[in-house]
Amino acid sequence: MADQHSTIIEFPRGKSDPRKDEAEYFYRRFRARLRELVVLFGIGSVVTLAVFFLALWLLPFEAFTPFPFPRFPGFF
Repeated sequence: MADQHSTIIEFPRGKSDPRKDEAEYFYRRFRARLRELVVLFGIGSVVTLAVFFLALWLLPFEAFTPFPFPRFPGFF
């Protein structure tokens, strides 16, 4: 009878390299923090733009100060 080969890949059960494990751990932590920073930057950008356009929308049409207030007629 022919030798039967298992379809399961078996890795050697020797000691793993602790330096590689530590590097992979720090790499995953770095990626998680980078992802968190990018998400926070995106949320901050959206909130900043929303506040800017809300303030622009709520500005009065007439200048409320004694000095001339620059208005951009293209916006309204």
